[in-house]
Amino acid sequence: MKTVVKTDHLINLEVKTTNQSKKDFLLPVSNLHFWYPFNVNFSYVYSDAREQLYLVKENDYKGTNWYNVDVLKQTAPLEEMEGFMFHEKVYDRNMYIMLRAHFIGLPKIITDEYTLEDVEAAYKHLHEVHYKTKVRIEERVVEKAVDMYFPTTTCDPYWDTLVYEETTEEEQEFLEELGEMYGMLGLMRKIAESR
Repeated sequence: MKTVVKTDHLINLEVKTTNQSKKDFLLPVSNLHFWYPFNVNFSYVYSDAREQLYLVKENDYKGTNWYNVDVLKQTAPLEEMEGFMFHEKVYDRNMYIMLRAHFIGLPKIITDEYTLEDVEAAYKHLHEVHYKTKVRIEERVVEKAVDMYFPTTTCDPYWDTLVYEETTEEEQEFLEELGEMYGMLGLMRKIAESR
């Protein structure tokens, strides 16, 4: 699934089809939050036979499935409501993520006027929040460790795996929320760049 902002008011959504090709949809920017999942582990697929869009989960995604979708055959098609696309679970989750983003000081995609500079500042702030969360988890891992391997660099996949295995359920949920906020900011950057 790929998005390209065409104008201040329109975004092009390019999706894969069941016939292994691609299909484009030109949709309003103003109501992205009604149907576009901020979680990048979900995407739309177009069924050529049914002529409908379906939200599906990426095969390797192990996180929480807030949208309650799986493969195309086990998913309901994207609805149209009063002339625009609508997915109730996506809308509910996006509204929650925007509220959480607001609580940590990030702009929201729908109600806030924002510039590219605002989005870049929000990325920096979100990175700081993510970094502080990871440091708290790392400190807990180090406290537990007796004879443990410690990396010589912060870019060690083994260390990251070890750290994220130690997350509490609450921390894991918060990290997933941060990931969705990154997804929201990605869309906001595209919109801000097109203005």
